[in-house]
This record gives sequence, structure tokens and C-alpha cells, in this order.
Amino acid sequence: MAYILLRITIRYSPATYFTVNTMKFKIALLTAALVFSTSAFAQNYAEVGDAGQSIATAQDTGSGSVTSITGLFSGSGDVDFFNIYISGGIFSATVSSSTDPMLFLWDSAGNPLLFNDDYFGLQSHIGGSFADGDYILGISQYANGYGLHFADSGWSSDFHGTNSYTISLENTSGTSVPEGGSTLALLGLALCGFSWMRRGNK
Repeated sequence: MAYILLRITIRYSPATYFTVNTMKFKIALLTAALVFSTSAFAQNYAEVGDAGQSIATAQDTGSGSVTSITGLFSGSGDVDFFNIYISGGIFSATVSSSTDPMLFLWDSAGNPLLFNDDYFGLQSHIGGSFADGDYILGISQYANGYGLHFADSGWSSDFHGTNSYTISLENTSGTSVPEGGSTLALLGLALCGFSWMRRGNK
């Protein structure tokens, strides 16, 4: 990262000059805070290995805002389960894939809430208003597990080929809600930077 030592002289009266010295570490500090805050709270989650297809083996999706999930259908009758946190209000999930995917949403106990197949052509979409809490998002290929059913039942072993997918999400976080301390730490870091800048201006 390139650092800049910036010195600005501003004349605000005929006889007096106001000098602002911005040290390189101040610029680096504020830049780092901005970059960290952007990356920490908006992210794509990529499937690790092969996500499980049961309540017990659903794959956690970390923490922070999750805007999309990318994964791969692999093997016979592959179904992928992901643990997500819905932050209350309107939730939606839309899948894009070269195959014919289906989307499911269950509560944390595996009770069925939403199912869709072929909302946009062969692509699926689910959405609705939900209370804050942990949920399970599932995806399979037609017609493996078609319809609303308990999460741990209703699946077949049909093989539909290896295909990738991307699920775009709204109002969704990883399994764990971001800790307030992380947000406060970023705000504190920024405030410290501005405080040092003000001292340098005196």
C-alpha cells in the first residue's frame, strides 16, 4: 500500500495561516478501517467441500451479511443444506444454475416453511417475512425432494449430473449474528483516527 504525507496550507486571514498535517499512518488507519468494514459485513459464501443434507450436517455460513452462496451439485442425489440467520423482515433467495434447481427453507428444527421450483423459467425463488432467527436453506435438483416436507426426509438418490449454482440472498446473515463489539471496534478505530487528525491540526 502506498502512503502519502500530505501537507495542506490554508490562508484564512491576512496574517495567519492554518496548517493541516496528515501523517501517513492516519491515512493507512482510516483506509484499513474502511476496507475491513466493507469486507466484514458483505460477503459471498462458497460451499466448503460438500455441504450436508440433514439438520445435523447443514453447513454453517460464518458471520456477517451473506449476499450469496455458491456451490456445486456433485454425486448421486446431492442436496445441500446451509445454516443461515434471517435478520427479521423480508427474506428472499433466488438461484441461478445451468440445471433445474429447487429451493427450500426450514426452521432450525427442520419444519418446512417454503419451497419453489421453476419461478423464473427453470430457476427458483423463495421469499417472505420472517422473525429474527436461525433457519436452514436447502437446494436440490428437480425432482429430488419435490414439495414441502420435513428436512430429514423425502430425498432420493437420483443422479442429475455435476452442476454449479449461485443463490442470491436478501436480509440474510451467516449462522452467527455479527457481534456488536466488531461494529463498535470499527467505529472506535475511525474516531481515534479523526481525533489524531484534529490534534495534528492544532
